[in-house]
Amino acid sequence: PSEASYNAVIGALAGAKRWGEVEELLRSGMMRPDIFTYNNILAKCARSADEEGVTFWLERMKEAGLSPDLVAFNTLVDFHT
Repeated sequence: PSEASYNAVIGALAGAKRWGEVEELLRSGMMRPDIFTYNNILAKCARSADEEGVTFWLERMKEAGLSPDLVAFNTLVDFHT
């Protein structure tokens, strides 16, 4: 699958709060999660007012060696306002 379709599936699963399947797909090694993947997940958590999820996935982003970008920061600001 392409990177775009991978991220679309991750986004759909995150939007449905199917976190086990999100984790499974991320661990599958099919594609390496990138900043777009994590921003997508963060946005889904923020839209559903899932503070625990926002914190968890922000940490996962950092553990993956990625730094939050402007999109992530905007998501976090929007979440907290």
